[in-house]
Amino acid sequence: MEKPLVSVIIPSYNHAPFLRERLDSILQQDYPNFEVFVLDDCSPDNSREIIEQYSSNPHIGQIVFNEQNTGNTFCQWHRGISMAKGKYVWIAESDDVAEPSFLSVLVAELERNPNAVLAYSYSKVIDQDSRVIYEDRSLVATPFRIKVYRGNDYIMHYQLRDNCIYNASMVVFRRDVYPRISPKFMEHRYCGDWFFWTCACQYGDVIEVREPLNSFRQHTNKVTVKSQKGDKNWIDAGLMMTDLVEELQLNNYQRRSLRFLWNRRLMRSKIVDDKMKIMRACPAIFKSDWCDYPYFKWAKNFGFLQLRSRMVLTYFNVPIVNH
Repeated sequence: MEKPLVSVIIPSYNHAPFLRERLDSILQQDYPNFEVFVLDDCSPDNSREIIEQYSSNPHIGQIVFNEQNTGNTFCQWHRGISMAKGKYVWIAESDDVAEPSFLSVLVAELERNPNAVLAYSYSKVIDQDSRVIYEDRSLVATPFRIKVYRGNDYIMHYQLRDNCIYNASMVVFRRDVYPRISPKFMEHRYCGDWFFWTCACQYGDVIEVREPLNSFRQHTNKVTVKSQKGDKNWIDAGLMMTDLVEELQLNNYQRRSLRFLWNRRLMRSKIVDDKMKIMRACPAIFKSDWCDYPYFKWAKNFGFLQLRSRMVLTYFNVPIVNH
């Protein structure tokens, strides 16, 4: 049987030193059926020169060079996905690297589980010279290679606390879920991916592949690294979480628990310049009071309420299927 088509979207901006390694790692995938769309957002370096050298590769579907910089990688996501024809989509950031088996492993798991909306692998963290600076050694002792979570449970236990799907390059998702995701993800400069993946998880299972098939590069020219120097990422996270609360239609119990959690996180942070400014910008997420504490303690001990099913979910009893 022919393998389903995968559309690979490469939003590129100012990553010339890493582009060859990135493009080679995609074009050398051992999965045979994929198309590649490269969208360069008016890079000031020599990215265009490098990208054009790959234009004759049969996997290259289209190359787009913006005449003006959009200033938002998530607008590039939207444009690339709108061009995609594949059953699955992989947003491959232009500074990361993939193992040759990345697509074949993740697509196989998605095909095995038709209820799943996305699959993601574990990642190694590499520096600008492609040296590994972090790798989760606990993988060696992991009893299960694959975990499948119910999407709503995954949201309530993980995504509302932290963005566990922290790198787009580690994910392959079903293209037909995209029209159901709110376009608000494009309004958030730093946390649009967090909003995107959390919304997607509403519509099916989430597959976790416990293999480091992706390498997530950290370097000084990275947008997320720059954003951590000030309070802009905190405000964007608060606004994004405010939108998520409405998108997920959380009840009062869930909202108050979440508000205390994020207020405590803000108060304990050492990298924030003006905490009151952040609180005023996003009161629904950061402006907590003592009355929220009992709700938070209940949530910590018994779990956030599920969106549409059981009344109380035991905190550690996240329903999963292992194989």
